[in-house]
Amino acid sequence: MSGSEVEKITRHDAGLSKVVVGQIKEIKPHPNADKLRLAYVDIGKGKSLEIVCGGNNIEAGQKVPVVLLGGSVPGLKIEPREIRGVKSQGMLCSQRELGIGDDHAGIFILPPTVKVGTDVVELLELDEPVLELEITPNRADCFSVRGLAREVAALFSRKLAVGSWQLAESKKKASEVISVEVKDNKLCPKYTARVIENVAVKPSPLWLQNKLRQVGIKPINNVVDVTNYVMMELGQPLHAFEADKRGEQRGLTRIVVRRARKGEKILALDDNTYTLNDSMLVITDGDKPIAIAGVMGGEETGVKENTETVILEAAAFDPVSVRKTSRALGLRSESSMRFEKGVDLASIETASNLAAKMIAELSGGTVLKGVVFVGAGFKPAQTVKISTTEIARLLGIDIPVAKIKSILQSLGFGVRPHPSPPLSKGRELSVQIPSWRADVTQAADIIEEIGRMIDYNTLPKTLPCGEAQSPEKDLSYRMRRKLRQFLIASGYSEILTYSFYDEKLLALSGVKESSHIVVANPVSIENKYLRANLLPWMLSKLSGNSSLLSRDQFCLFEIGKVFVKPNAEKWQLAAGLIDVAGSDEVLFRRLRGISEVFFGSSETGQIIIYPKGQVPNMRFRSSVGVLLVDLDEAAKNLPDERRVFRSLPYYPQIERDLAMVVPEAVQYKQIEEVIKGFDPLLKQAELFDVYHGLGEGQSLAFRLTFGSTDRTLEAGEVEEILERLKLALQKNFKIAFR
Repeated sequence: MSGSEVEKITRHDAGLSKVVVGQIKEIKPHPNADKLRLAYVDIGKGKSLEIVCGGNNIEAGQKVPVVLLGGSVPGLKIEPREIRGVKSQGMLCSQRELGIGDDHAGIFILPPTVKVGTDVVELLELDEPVLELEITPNRADCFSVRGLAREVAALFSRKLAVGSWQLAESKKKASEVISVEVKDNKLCPKYTARVIENVAVKPSPLWLQNKLRQVGIKPINNVVDVTNYVMMELGQPLHAFEADKRGEQRGLTRIVVRRARKGEKILALDDNTYTLNDSMLVITDGDKPIAIAGVMGGEETGVKENTETVILEAAAFDPVSVRKTSRALGLRSESSMRFEKGVDLASIETASNLAAKMIAELSGGTVLKGVVFVGAGFKPAQTVKISTTEIARLLGIDIPVAKIKSILQSLGFGVRPHPSPPLSKGRELSVQIPSWRADVTQAADIIEEIGRMIDYNTLPKTLPCGEAQSPEKDLSYRMRRKLRQFLIASGYSEILTYSFYDEKLLALSGVKESSHIVVANPVSIENKYLRANLLPWMLSKLSGNSSLLSRDQFCLFEIGKVFVKPNAEKWQLAAGLIDVAGSDEVLFRRLRGISEVFFGSSETGQIIIYPKGQVPNMRFRSSVGVLLVDLDEAAKNLPDERRVFRSLPYYPQIERDLAMVVPEAVQYKQIEEVIKGFDPLLKQAELFDVYHGLGEGQSLAFRLTFGSTDRTLEAGEVEEILERLKLALQKNFKIAFR
């Protein structure tokens, strides 16, 4: 209930047993199989095993994970068995067989420093539980271990432990090696670059590899792994560029951040080439792109085994720009996911310094002095005023000021008494919002922080106070509800379609493209137009049903909103009809009947008949008809038919039947008008029988209901009213009673 829900707890040791570190002493060819080899593996305590192996990456001296007989990996138990005439005494494992990665191309080679016979589960920390959390999109600060640790510390009244460290720098300045220019400060408000020289790129230590595997990141090398580790710890994405000179090409000495040129291409680290457009931000070497800003780096400047100089990027990119670029390219990464939600500008240097320190320690490199920085200084922390009175009003409980301060300070908020005179009886506080909480902007947000930390389940349960208000009269809504019921009763099936479509469906709308509203951030790059009417989707669904269903006749309808420039929204009806056996005239008459019966006018909308084969890219077995109605306009011409509800009678009612012979010239409405207003105690008159053929007139029978709101009626009162009613009817219409 605090906001960060544990979705599940995973243990990577599930299904693993009797897996130890072994060292390959000798490798021989398999006598009966060209693709298999025999590995003689030392597992400690003087024991050596002969194991049949298909991996082609093993060599004598390597240390590898070995599953002993009777042990298991996920989905497989290792039993003694003969493979092509040789008994195998165990199994060497790949990463995928251990359940720690997708690599199945070869055997998982362990670092040479590990001890033979060590339990692999303990060595790789696979027995450590991993918490998978469901983080709400607004809580960008919780997409890091540091942010989650802050939450846990606040929930359990603990102090957040942040280790202290220092970064050692050389006398040589980073600005002597690299320069940075940002040409679009809106899309890149802050960019920093550090330089680390004399690095030795190699595999990361096992502890670092273990941490990355636990969170689903594949270890690459000690430089790239550090950038990923710091990103997971602090939530700040980083990128490392190789800056070395290669052959005739100069090294990376200049970074220019700009919009891509239309049609510009880049080979990314995933080995795919992407075509860019001018809405996308790229990192360049002053000439060509070397990274897609906030999404993925380029292959050309990726850190490799022989890299010696590294440029470390730590920056902030516009969330909307990164999200659009990621979607347009179909490329999503851990970095883009964090940039899309927004990063903390105040922690960029901290992340850069920590990563530079770790890279230097793990690679033997030297960090040059200073950071090459471009960007405006970030705004000072926002301060919001709250009062204990308002807190009590919103949460329903009185919370001591000391408790309020304790909760907010544990979450990183600054709290002090407000200097101005109090405006209410409660105390007022000035709360400084920390830089990592971009989702907190007003007093109500701060009070919500207090409430979730106290735990909403502990708040007293009270009924809402205040009077219920009747909803405003909405003839359009009432009409849509009745229309839906009418169409379903008429045999039509309702469909619900998307509020946007692509260029192909736009062409069927009959509305020019310039009158369409273009979605700024479409779910799909193709479906970028808000629908201007329901016709295109109706034709599409009629076509799909016509192709799949064997019925000769079916009817569809949709009631939905349509959008036309500049900001017009209106309700529309689309009713579609296919009748293989009917003519175009039959389609027209049936759809016109819908309009006339419900709306009372044949001029309410328009009916379009499409002969078979007329609609491009649509398959119809016969002609198709569509009725389109502007419901907002139609509602103006419909009467207000609101229902009036009355309470049930408290006192018993009395019913009497009144039969009469009425001259043929007298109309029923005339009699009804006399009865309705005759007496306040006569509540209802219902005609239940009509008979013609008496010769002297028609026979009508009414059931009359009498009642009072303040007493039980007596029979004499009812009879007296009946007699007076008969006299009035005889006088007006010369009626005879039976």
